[in-house]
Amino acid sequence: MGRSLDELFEKLDALGERMEVGFQKVDERFEQIDERFEQIDERFEQIDKRLDRHDTMLKHLEEMYASLVQMIGQNNARLDEIQSDLRELKQGWKQTEESIAFLDHKVFEHEKQLFLLREKLETYIQERRDKES
Repeated sequence: MGRSLDELFEKLDALGERMEVGFQKVDERFEQIDERFEQIDERFEQIDKRLDRHDTMLKHLEEMYASLVQMIGQNNARLDEIQSDLRELKQGWKQTEESIAFLDHKVFEHEKQLFLLREKLETYIQERRDKES
């Protein structure tokens, strides 16, 4: 019986060693899992940093968009002013053209009358010379 008890203890020792090896494998696996969790945590930190950068970029884009919308509004207002000024200039130019056309006609009429008066004067002078001679 002593021998069988020794055998049992040997078997128990072998079983303990196998259990110890199993526990070591479990410990190694837990360490691998812990390392993987650390890698995952690092990845999440990187993702968080990246998301923070994206949030900052998005905020700047939204501010830029608001600024652009405001600038477009200001440009549209200025373009309306310029368009109004152009209409006034066009109307003034049209009036100026009408005035120039009227003045051209009047100058032509006056030149025509001056020409006729000169001819009459020359005729009158010629007639006076003819009478005197």
